[in-house]
Amino acid sequence: MKSDLANLDILRSLAVLLVAIAHFFMYAGKPNWYGWMGLTGVCLFFVHTCLVLMWSLERDPHSGRFYIRRLFRLFPLWLVVLTLVVVLKIPTAPPAAPHFGYFSASARELLANATMTFNLWFGARIVGASWSLPIEMQMYLLLPVLFFFIRSTRALWVLLVIEGLAIASVWTVLGIHSTTNASLAICIPYFLPGVMAYTLSKKVRPTLPPWSFIVFLLGMAAVHNRYGNLFRSSFFCLAIGLGLPFFQQITWRPMVRSAHLIARYSYGIYLCHIPSICVGLYYLRGHSLALRLASIPIVLTVSSVALYHGVEAPMIRLGSRLAKKVESGPSPKVNETTLSLEPAP
Repeated sequence: MKSDLANLDILRSLAVLLVAIAHFFMYAGKPNWYGWMGLTGVCLFFVHTCLVLMWSLERDPHSGRFYIRRLFRLFPLWLVVLTLVVVLKIPTAPPAAPHFGYFSASARELLANATMTFNLWFGARIVGASWSLPIEMQMYLLLPVLFFFIRSTRALWVLLVIEGLAIASVWTVLGIHSTTNASLAICIPYFLPGVMAYTLSKKVRPTLPPWSFIVFLLGMAAVHNRYGNLFRSSFFCLAIGLGLPFFQQITWRPMVRSAHLIARYSYGIYLCHIPSICVGLYYLRGHSLALRLASIPIVLTVSSVALYHGVEAPMIRLGSRLAKKVESGPSPKVNETTLSLEPAP
């Protein structure tokens, strides 16, 4: 397996589409239509993130260069979108859902959002669908440690034991605090299966036919969408992570090309989908339903493509150049164009 294989593009594409569709239904006032669809997408993102970044660390195991590339991968586009939401007062505040409303943040809340630490202090989110961003950033701190541990042991059973302990801890926490919001501690069982997929990919050969990957992925997503929650999602991620290495790669060109494009622009889609929904369902209210619905994918496509080429891709290249200047030898060329964001409702 490699980080740019078709199955991973399909996994990432499905993840971002599930998140966007779930939020469309939420803001359209159709809560019974989306179930746990948004969390399903987030879980797929988390598994994808860990697997892809394990491959990234394998190509270049220098932790300093890894952190530099990650910072330039996530922060520039996030800061641009956050600034646009604040300056234009786009009504994307999650506390207002399913109604559109702008959250007027204090200076401390702005700082917490700008630094992706709002889950640690002053927890109000200015931009909807951003709760997983700080969790991903905090998980990045642990990934090099996990990588060096797994590279030295290659022991899948150790990861399974850690996963079991993490799931038990989540069960205990949720049992005591049934309304606990997602945090890094809660989400660790969502990330570890990606590391398991990386470990398994070194041990097994993909033998299951490509079409069965689609059946597996959609079937698991449908079950989770119906029965998922913060606790059960751990088992969903575990099934995805353990299953991924066994499937041969999808080769049907229309699907491969479509998934590759969506994966390339997925971070922009993730950050821009709620502002795009605002355009159709809020700013164009009073216009025809056809115009309102058509405007959402148009605005989302234009904004995500423009932000990718205008901000995201240049900053990725800058991060790679800066990372190469870190000592301890030259850094191999790393293509992070389709690597993870992060994701989430």
